[in-house]
Amino acid sequence: MVEAEDGRTITEGWRALEFFTDRVDARRRFCSYLNDDPPPSSVLVFHGDGGNGESLLLQHLRAHLCKRIAPDNWAYLKGLSDEDCIAQMAKAANAYWSAWSTVRIQFARKDENTLPAHWPIFLTRSSPISNATRAAATPINALLNYLYAIL
Repeated sequence: MVEAEDGRTITEGWRALEFFTDRVDARRRFCSYLNDDPPPSSVLVFHGDGGNGESLLLQHLRAHLCKRIAPDNWAYLKGLSDEDCIAQMAKAANAYWSAWSTVRIQFARKDENTLPAHWPIFLTRSSPISNATRAAATPINALLNYLYAIL
């Protein structure tokens, strides 16, 4: 078991997503399924023996690569090597979520003093309740969950 400097393991909960590596071919195939036009006519399935990381892979795909790319951008990414394509997708995801850090929700002035201080700002996409993107703990994440659900 690998431990971080603070003594916690790097493979538990949300920390495993932070240090997720490998499975480049599976990540690239997932991106292709989302962005190829026309889309593949088959279903993408990840399977294997328990404990080999399929669930973590799915969490990683949802958190970092579950994005449709504009066709001209996808044409560029598709021409890159698997490693470069995934690296560029990760950079795009980081830029996207970083942009949310400047968004501030305006609440009615009469309510400002009664709300938790973290509610008007975007801190992280993960919820402290579930260590995932579900079970939103802030209004911004609740709105994002709703909007992604109706897309």
